[in-house]
Amino acid sequence: MDSSELTQREVEEDFEQSVLSELRDVKQRLAELTDKVKLVKRSSTRSQMEQLKQTVAESNSVIKLLAAGFNTTRTMMLSEFRSILHAIPRGDEDAMQEQLIAADEALRGAQQAHTESLSQVEALQKELSDAKGALQHAEMDVSESNNRQNELQRVLQATEEEFMKAQKDVSRLKSELIRVKAESSSQVKALQKELFDTKGTLQQAQTDISEGKDIQNELQKALQATKEEVVKAKEEVERLKLGEAKSQSSHAHSEKGQSENQVSSSLLTPIITLFCQMKASNIQY
Repeated sequence: MDSSELTQREVEEDFEQSVLSELRDVKQRLAELTDKVKLVKRSSTRSQMEQLKQTVAESNSVIKLLAAGFNTTRTMMLSEFRSILHAIPRGDEDAMQEQLIAADEALRGAQQAHTESLSQVEALQKELSDAKGALQHAEMDVSESNNRQNELQRVLQATEEEFMKAQKDVSRLKSELIRVKAESSSQVKALQKELFDTKGTLQQAQTDISEGKDIQNELQKALQATKEEVVKAKEEVERLKLGEAKSQSSHAHSEKGQSENQVSSSLLTPIITLFCQMKASNIQY
């Protein structure tokens, strides 16, 4: 085996190892990104949403680098193999063709691995999209929860204000009740005193009425007696008129006047006495 064949194999092996190494690195990075996405999907916090966005950007960058790397590597490999193929003598063309076919198969294997990597990346993108949707729903739930909490806080604040207002009203009503009780007690005492005074006045009035009735009865008796005395006096005057002689008319007339004055004076005396008693008792009839 000549030096050109050794060089060709070394190039092939180096290229294959570099491609496989790069592929392993890409798979490792994809695995790390997948773990990050799963972690973000489970936690669903705002700070991790930023991490999710960064992870998506990194995934997209890795996908682009992977595609560009494979395209560049395939182009370089084909160019290198063509240059090696042209450098080989015509007699060894069949052997080189076999080597080129083997290298092309290796390249196809690398492309297949690249396709599988792309499938993994697509799955990762779908998982990232699902994580975004879950995070958006979580944010909506958090927003609704905050709204409910704010509404509950407002209701609680209004309830506390109503409770404080009710306490103030109760305190005011208690003060008003105490004041009304004090005023009522004073009014009751005043009414009790007034009632006591009224009872005394009523008793005094009843006593005065009783005394007035007694005086009125005495006055009626005196008036009746006076009427009887007046009637008797008139009868006496008539009798005296008939018994006197015409000759003694002037003398008899004088005696008649004196007799009437005496009768009138004797009748007025008890009436004046009763009137003085009534005036002293402050009773009006």
